[in-house]
Amino acid sequence: SGVDAATLCASTSAELATAFLTAETNGESDEIRLRTGTYVAPTGGFRFRNGQISNGDDFDVTISGGWAPFFGNPCGIQPEQNPNLTILDGNDASRVLYVFPSENTDVTIRLLSFVSGKTEPVPASSGAGLDIFNYVGYLGRVTIERNVFLANQSGAFGGGLSAGGGDLGGFYLLNNLFVANRADCSHGAASLTHNGPSAAFIANNTVVGNTVGGACSGAAISGGVRIGGNALIQVINNLLWGNENLDLVIDSSNARLLNNNYGFLSGTPALGSGGNLMLDPQLESGLLNFRLSNTSPLVDRGVVPVTSTSWFPQFDLDGNPRVLGSGVDIGAFENASVLFRDGFE
Repeated sequence: SGVDAATLCASTSAELATAFLTAETNGESDEIRLRTGTYVAPTGGFRFRNGQISNGDDFDVTISGGWAPFFGNPCGIQPEQNPNLTILDGNDASRVLYVFPSENTDVTIRLLSFVSGKTEPVPASSGAGLDIFNYVGYLGRVTIERNVFLANQSGAFGGGLSAGGGDLGGFYLLNNLFVANRADCSHGAASLTHNGPSAAFIANNTVVGNTVGGACSGAAISGGVRIGGNALIQVINNLLWGNENLDLVIDSSNARLLNNNYGFLSGTPALGSGGNLMLDPQLESGLLNFRLSNTSPLVDRGVVPVTSTSWFPQFDLDGNPRVLGSGVDIGAFENASVLFRDGFE
């Protein structure tokens, strides 16, 4: 039978916290729309926990930013699909957002900036920017697409993000930017774990300048990204560069790496991996500009699927078409000026 869906609009931190509470128990699939602006997290951070509370429902949730009023609808239009316009701010005091989904809840998060989240060493404190709790028996799909993770600090692992998908739904991390995140133990940018029969797709993300503390010891202390779990994990077209100690840690025998660019790797890519590079990405000049320059060797060096797939979105992080020129660029940004590379302009 059909399932009702609710659209919830938030323009203040208090309204956003209320929207999460409503979506946990209203018995509907929910779309939570955030107006452009800054939302400072309350003590303990924003929370959506329909899988943890006794009266939580088992329906999907989509959380997205960039909304504006339109003909009487307070969140009726997304005039600019720019994650920098909708900021969730931990204020260096709290985790920004914690999600504990119910068994069958699909979680989708788009067009948001997670900044200045902070967690302490105890209790479990991974994912200072965004923590999507991935437990045994969770079946839903998790999609994290076109977001920014900036200057979050975890007391343990996964400074910017800690996440994974459900056994049947899969996990998709697409076109995100991770910059200046930190973990006291390891994996300053993100710690990702996916188990079960469904595949994970980690594609076209840019991970630059993340750091790691000295609270833990081990061979795989990484400022970059850790990937673990027993599922097939497809790691495609990602740019991981200039992260402290290691850019990428593979803790899985099923992580297939295709056409990524990284500086330092720990672990062994699975059979079928190939096309990976270790080149200076030659980014554009300017503060917090992580787009490829016209001379970058990563322009048009990514994998383009032959047919339409769920892991290859239509737009990049800037909202430009994902393919410009003869191929797709490595990283979260497509170089729009490549159209004029031959000087014809």
